[in-house]
Amino acid sequence: MLMLKMERIRYFLKRLMLLAVAGLTLGYGVALAATPAPGGAIAQSFTASSDKGEVVAGALVSVQPNNPRTVELATSDSAAQLAGVAAANPLVVIGGGIATAQVVLSGTTTVLVSDINGPIKVGDKITTSPIAGVGMLATSDTRIAGTAQTALDTHAAQARSVPDSSGHARTVHIGVVTLQVGVAAYQAPTSQFLPPFLQSLANAVAGRSVSLARVLIC
Repeated sequence: MLMLKMERIRYFLKRLMLLAVAGLTLGYGVALAATPAPGGAIAQSFTASSDKGEVVAGALVSVQPNNPRTVELATSDSAAQLAGVAAANPLVVIGGGIATAQVVLSGTTTVLVSDINGPIKVGDKITTSPIAGVGMLATSDTRIAGTAQTALDTHAAQARSVPDSSGHARTVHIGVVTLQVGVAAYQAPTSQFLPPFLQSLANAVAGRSVSLARVLIC
């Protein structure tokens, strides 16, 4: 009974966080929609799902596990299915039909990010975050969307209060940076002594990014 109540609390907090940033994400997306993706970005067409919120320009998106032609806003839970960044007016679009989202696979584009996992500087790796569609600094082994070409200016970003995992309010800044898109598995500097082929093997067996600690335990 206690476990059931805890699950309900976790679900409520997750939905509350999504609702807290939904308006902000949409606002940034509308502004970005009028701006072409810079750097000659190459994108692929997908059908967009609004299950986790509206897919807007600048949002990180992941492929739905059972529907490889459909994308939705990416979160930390869907990092393994990360596809890229939704963009407006990319230079080249692969595919077409009834697609409702163009997802940048290569090149540079503007992406929504937050400092929920620390400040973002030039050269930092960007991954998914608990905030749907919004990226954050990658500090552990995970799947990344690419490399930041500009820093997050917290003075220009918008501050929002979101609940953390314990339910306490936390202020984060959400803004945009230019991203060199390159979806790939990322190995944090603290675990670079592990041979890459072993990390890749562990990820392949598990079907997702596996932390160094789990690999060593195995």
